[in-house]
Amino acid sequence: MDIYAGISENINNIKNEISRKLNSSTSALLHNIISLNAHNIQEVHAVIPKDNIGLNYKEKIAEAKQFMRNNPHEFANAIYRISKNNMAMKMEFSVFNRLFGETPKLSVRKHDLKKVILSILHNFFQDFNEKKVLIEIEGDSFDVHFDYESMHVVFHHLLENAVKYCLEKRNIIITLCRLKNSITFDMYSIEITDKDIGRIYDEGYSGDYAQLAEKSGKGIGMSRVKKLLDINDAGIEIIRNENNDSPIVHKQVSYTKNKIVIYYRR
Repeated sequence: MDIYAGISENINNIKNEISRKLNSSTSALLHNIISLNAHNIQEVHAVIPKDNIGLNYKEKIAEAKQFMRNNPHEFANAIYRISKNNMAMKMEFSVFNRLFGETPKLSVRKHDLKKVILSILHNFFQDFNEKKVLIEIEGDSFDVHFDYESMHVVFHHLLENAVKYCLEKRNIIITLCRLKNSITFDMYSIEITDKDIGRIYDEGYSGDYAQLAEKSGKGIGMSRVKKLLDINDAGIEIIRNENNDSPIVHKQVSYTKNKIVIYYRR
């Protein structure tokens, strides 16, 4: 009986661990989808103000047409951002289904790293433009083996964080290094503390300066990035204020020059 009890306990432990991981991943998926959907709603309200939501269908269409004629640039930006968010949601669902569907699998293939980065970076052009941040890409491209959709989510999170935390009017340098099989994001971003370094990949953690700047989320992004990199046989390193320069204070928030390095083992 002790043997069967032990086996039963082990099975229950395994089931509980699987359930815990699934619940955690479901929570992350819901958080990201809800966040992206909220952004889409904001974009719709930019085209059709909240005050006009109560109008009937024909009146809403007329209002949208009038807004498009009078504000073509703003209308195009709203459509662009909704498209970007919808693509991100598609990738989130796809990655979740691949990892937690009935037959979990990755589609690992060879990809040109520079082309992948450019295809995702294109979706953030307007966001960086609004902060007057230019993106410089240095180094020669090279091929890397990874699952495209999960790495798309990784780079989307990193670029989304870059938009949120980078210092205005300071360029971001993306360096491709064939020798080290790596890609580095070099930017002035919100200061990273000793405590942040130790907990930055913990789910639910947000940095002190991010909270001070009122730019903290639910602390899921970097935790998710780390997990998705692990399954692609890749790693991440964060190098903060490498030269120990004095922080730049902008709007009462401290910024330093920080690096995020993604390296591939394949």
